[in-house]
Amino acid sequence: MARQPEASPAPAELIANVRKSVRTAVDVLTHLERSLERGGFAEGAATYNSMCNTLLGQRLWSRGFENPEIDAAFGELSRLAARIHATLAPYTQMMVRLGALSADDVDLGLTRAPEEAVDPDERRLLEVLHEAGKPISFTRLRTRTGLPRASLEKLLTHLVDAGVASEVRVSSRRMITLGSGSP
Repeated sequence: MARQPEASPAPAELIANVRKSVRTAVDVLTHLERSLERGGFAEGAATYNSMCNTLLGQRLWSRGFENPEIDAAFGELSRLAARIHATLAPYTQMMVRLGALSADDVDLGLTRAPEEAVDPDERRLLEVLHEAGKPISFTRLRTRTGLPRASLEKLLTHLVDAGVASEVRVSSRRMITLGSGSP
C-alpha cells in the first residue's frame, strides 16, 4: 500500500467550517429521515411493489388486445412514474454518495454506488468539469476529454439525468457545469 504524503495542519477556522457543514447536513438529513418515517415511506414500499407487479402483469396480458383506452391509461401511468422517478432519483443517488463518505479511500463516486466501477471516460469528464470550476463549453469539453461527440453526448445525458451536471445555453453555446449551477 502506497504511503500517503503527510497532510499539512488545517487551519482551525476551516476545520470549524467543515464540522459545522457536516453537523448541518446531519440535522437536515435526520429531519428528512424522520419525515419519511412519519409518512410511512419505508413501510409503503411493499404495497407499491405489489401494485407494480400487478400492473406489469396486467400490461403484459393487455398487449394481446388492441384497446386505445387501456394503452392511454398505461401511458399516463408511465409518464407519472417517470416524473416521480425524476424527483426521487437525485435524492437516492446523493444518499449513495454520502453513504460512502466514511470509507478511508472514498472515491466520491459522483454517479454510481461505491461498489460499482466508474467508466474511465466518465471519470475523465468529471475531472475536466471539476478542474474547470465554472461552466465550460461543449466544444472545450470535447477538446479537453478527447472524447468523440457521440460518447460525450451519452455521458452528459447520463450526468444531467442523474443531477450531477447541468447544461445551459448562453447565446448559441452549450455550457456544462457540475451540479445545477448556471453561468
